[in-house]
Amino acid sequence: MTVGHSSGGTTSAVAQQGQAADAVGVAQALKQQGIATDGGGSAAVNPASVPGALTQGSNGKAGGQHDHGKQPTFTQLETLSQDKLMPMFPTGTMSAADFPKFKTQVEQTRQVALKFKTPADAIAAGYVRTTSDVPYMGEHYLNYSYVKSGIFDPEHPQGLLFSKIDSGEEKLVGVWFLLVPGINGITRDTEPAGFAGNLDLWHAHSGLCLNGFSGASEGETKESCTAKGGSFTADLRWMMHVWVTPETTENPDGVFAYLNGDLFNKQQAAAKASSNPSGVTQ
Repeated sequence: MTVGHSSGGTTSAVAQQGQAADAVGVAQALKQQGIATDGGGSAAVNPASVPGALTQGSNGKAGGQHDHGKQPTFTQLETLSQDKLMPMFPTGTMSAADFPKFKTQVEQTRQVALKFKTPADAIAAGYVRTTSDVPYMGEHYLNYSYVKSGIFDPEHPQGLLFSKIDSGEEKLVGVWFLLVPGINGITRDTEPAGFAGNLDLWHAHSGLCLNGFSGASEGETKESCTAKGGSFTADLRWMMHVWVTPETTENPDGVFAYLNGDLFNKQQAAAKASSNPSGVTQ
């Protein structure tokens, strides 16, 4: 099972507690679970320059939009009044009428995040690791029972995000949702209903080419991917990241921002520390 990319350009998936899984692409992995998928900037470094940053994922419409732009962070949502928050939402994404339900849903997702502090917690609850530590995103864990339900529920996210930060241990850094076209009325052409208001923006990946453990790319054709010896996924949607763990990483661009620059900086720091555990410079 593979989805996304690692800093080396590819992503491996590991099944329950270290048992190896076949690197055959997320589409095949979902099919094995009875799920069809065939047709249905705050970081110091520019994400587009980082291998595997998945910058081409977009909302599946013209323009390649990833999210609605700068928005309140989770901490701001928790600490500021509604009057102060409303001007911070991008135009047209939040109304005063939608805000109370929206905030309740975000807090419900936060409570879920508090339950899963380690990968062991996630595995015990039925989540399976499906990627390596993707830059700006972390390791993607999926609960296939929730994927099969096709239901958006803030209290039962399809996915969890872990990353090796600080001293290198894996910590929960966020959650993610995955609603697949063809399940529970979800369609390819219409973004699913999600959080109240219009701030959340479901994204898609088109033309994914996953080449074992040696490389990955987006915007490919089946022919170009086959020529590389890769596993091709024409279209994978709908996905959404939610950053509700400020203890480990606060996304400076907001609770629904696509990439997390703060997380990337911490991933880089942890990687540097692990490569030089003595801290000695030469």
